[in-house]
Amino acid sequence: MTWRGVFTGILALVALQALVGRRDSAERVGEGFEWLSTLASAALDPSKPAIPDLAGVGPALNDGDSGGDSGGGGGGGGSW
Repeated sequence: MTWRGVFTGILALVALQALVGRRDSAERVGEGFEWLSTLASAALDPSKPAIPDLAGVGPALNDGDSGGDSGGGGGGGGSW
């Protein structure tokens, strides 16, 4: 057993005491678990894609009316 392990254990117990040492602590801990559960179920939902399909969203790349330099020839709406 090292001193580092002893101090880690003491700090963990102090944090646990601070977390559950009040009357409303069970409600707070429950809300935390509920938040984690909601997050996990949303992340693991097979009906929601992990990477959204952005095809067709936003302006067209070569519509001739873009405001900036497109890196190619002509078509930028700015005046030079």
